[in-house]
Amino acid sequence: MRRINITKYRKDEKQDTVCFGEASVKKGYIFADGDESFYRFIGKNSIYPMLELIHSDDVEEL
Repeated sequence: MRRINITKYRKDEKQDTVCFGEASVKKGYIFADGDESFYRFIGKNSIYPMLELIHSDDVEEL
């Protein structure tokens, strides 16, 4: 399984997607649960801690 970067910057504006979903995050930024929209967006990457999935430039803002 390959991890995706959930905040990867795209050059083509047509590829941008807005997703509205809810998720609970527990200690260590691990996803505890989420709604259907969240899992549709995150997919198989929900097994990884959130800090491993976001773009390295965005970690400090989090």
